[in-house]
Amino acid sequence: MEDNKNQNTTEQVKQEEQKTTDKSKKNKQPKEPMDKKDMMCYIGSVCFLLLAFIPLILRGFDPNYDPYRFDETKEPTTSDARTDHMFCKRTFQEEGYSYVVEINSSYTNEYVTATEINYTITLDKDATITLEEIEIPEYATLSEIDSQGINVTANEGKYTIKIDYKVDPGLRNNELLEAHIKKLDVQRMSYEGNSYSCNIS
Repeated sequence: MEDNKNQNTTEQVKQEEQKTTDKSKKNKQPKEPMDKKDMMCYIGSVCFLLLAFIPLILRGFDPNYDPYRFDETKEPTTSDARTDHMFCKRTFQEEGYSYVVEINSSYTNEYVTATEINYTITLDKDATITLEEIEIPEYATLSEIDSQGINVTANEGKYTIKIDYKVDPGLRNNELLEAHIKKLDVQRMSYEGNSYSCNIS
């Protein structure tokens, strides 16, 4: 009897060992190498992922890219138009004189339609410089723009530039006017970031 029990136990142990060996063999079977279809799927996935990022990468290399650039295909319409006016002001102090810049702009549906920039110079009491010797860099730059949409006047220390974007819509994309052609909220932040005080009505 004892011999039979021992035999049965030995056989059970052998069977268990055989099962364990079979399982480990199954687990250790080498994976099949990728075939051409698998490779093409992986390569295609990587290519599509790269294609998704190409526009962002190219924008980074484009020095002229501006997310706020005016799109002429989205010209503001008069139907259901929302109009706003923004007034901004800043005083610049220079040696022997100061000048005030006042910017009045009109917007339709957040796009600028007209801007008037006034530069008013005040000489210090002990100034040795004359009005004729003073040059305001921005005024000098903007007054050189050749466009029917720009009107420039100068009169004894007061200089005015009037810009009408309806007369010449292309002015909204003029690089020289970059500081004044953004959409309303962005433009206000830009002015205030340059120490202007602004009000919108």
